[in-house]
Amino acid sequence: MKKKLLFLTVHFDTGGTEKVTYDIIKNIDPEKYDITLMSMYAGGYYWDNIPDYVHKKYFFPRFIRFVIRYVTSFPASLVYRTFIHDKYDVEIACGDDIPSRVIGHSPSKTSKKIAWIHMDVIERGYQGFEMKTKRGRKKFYRNFDKIVNVSQDCEKKFIRKFGADLPTCVIYNPVPSEEIRKKAEESPALILPTDRFNIVCIGRFTPQKGFDRLIEVYGELKNEGIKPTRITILGEGYEREFYEKMITERGLGDDIILAGYFNNPYPILKQADLFLLSSRDESFSLVTAEAMVLGIPVMSTRCVGPVELLKNGEAGMLVDNTSDGIKNGLRELLVNSDTYEKSLEIASRNTDNFDLHKQINKIEKLLSGDPE
Repeated sequence: MKKKLLFLTVHFDTGGTEKVTYDIIKNIDPEKYDITLMSMYAGGYYWDNIPDYVHKKYFFPRFIRFVIRYVTSFPASLVYRTFIHDKYDVEIACGDDIPSRVIGHSPSKTSKKIAWIHMDVIERGYQGFEMKTKRGRKKFYRNFDKIVNVSQDCEKKFIRKFGADLPTCVIYNPVPSEEIRKKAEESPALILPTDRFNIVCIGRFTPQKGFDRLIEVYGELKNEGIKPTRITILGEGYEREFYEKMITERGLGDDIILAGYFNNPYPILKQADLFLLSSRDESFSLVTAEAMVLGIPVMSTRCVGPVELLKNGEAGMLVDNTSDGIKNGLRELLVNSDTYEKSLEIASRNTDNFDLHKQINKIEKLLSGDPE
């Protein structure tokens, strides 16, 4: 008999947590599992691409502004009983915040409960009222059978915040390398200039991604007379207007392009001379792994996740997680041709670092037992 799985998310639009959950759902064996995806509100890119054999459910048919306030202000047990009516063998909270709050209050005595942590919980963790006291933090995860962290450092941060007596483990995000390479061969929706050094960044327009720091330091580097460079940022978010203003004020409209969101960014990423991650914090950074799969040299700030992915600098360039760190790293790559040639050679050696099937096997083992 198939195990009944419930994946609970806030939404299923674009984003790292959503992409990873989508990759898990798409790649686990439908002959073994009866899969339900439940989101607080329906719709979104990944929602529309979920396989037909997955049951899709939601709290609300569309985004409603007070939904988050409603879910966080009402008792989690009441929220669960109001919206989740079926019984499941395994209940998976996709995120450290509201999904964990709801699944943690599941009334089922027989279901296995898993929290999947996709972020640095110290830098950006859930800020609900339960987190205000040490006792509240401890109770928040007490009902989970397993707490999955997506990197070793992510787990260390979790233990620092919640203690070492919770059942944590580490499972890296599955990276569908062959699918990425195949999609990268499609016709690009955007052609990058051939007469410039092309830097590509991908991420939501939020403070976490550090694009404000990048815009600022690139303006300073341009004033130093570095080689012609085009920075193309793929994504959207509420900081767009702020970034546009920064770019205009610094006269960088021909140098930094806010290109928007693309369903398939890989043909654009494939054209890049460098993938740059300017984030203030990351738990794994799927886009860094995707750039590595395509053999694109990577420069990243030192933060949870990329340090592991880049093997502490052996598989890509790591810089201090500051504006000066980004500036000095870019200057070195743009001015010193030997440094860039070395980064190309390193990138070519690290395209096969990710084994999708190995990670999916670990995940399937978790769903029926404990991972190795």
